[in-house]
Amino acid sequence: MENEQFYLDKFTRFKSFFWRRYIYFTCFCRRTFQTIFRKSHISNYDLMDLHRYIARRTLPKIIAYRDRYLEREVREIPHEWLLEDIVFHNKACVYFDEELSEEEILWITAMNEIIFAMQHLCKTAEYEYDLLVEERVQKGFELFGKFFTSLWY
Repeated sequence: MENEQFYLDKFTRFKSFFWRRYIYFTCFCRRTFQTIFRKSHISNYDLMDLHRYIARRTLPKIIAYRDRYLEREVREIPHEWLLEDIVFHNKACVYFDEELSEEEILWITAMNEIIFAMQHLCKTAEYEYDLLVEERVQKGFELFGKFFTSLWY
């Protein structure tokens, strides 16, 4: 009796192993087919997790924008800086240069907060939760929404 149960457990594990691989493969094929042949080139999987899809697509572009911003000779800052005081979680700016004005340092810090928020969204699972980190991420996305039209070259 114990011997039969042993083989039954082995068979069940073997079956579930291949069943999971089959499901992953069919989902991959469906996603690839939808991405290639749909007019929008977006699969159901991407629509199901749209916030991460947008963050994954936007993150490298914002990082490149920040890096190019520092290389430019003429740097503009958003006009919203003149309207209110902005506090960034008492974090020092990663980029500090004597040539940068205080407003430019604030703008770079805002871009760093946006990048942190998107990186956090891309790298963490839904069940991981830390109140302080979540507040910082929320602030980063609020800044992204506020300065969305200021992200131009």
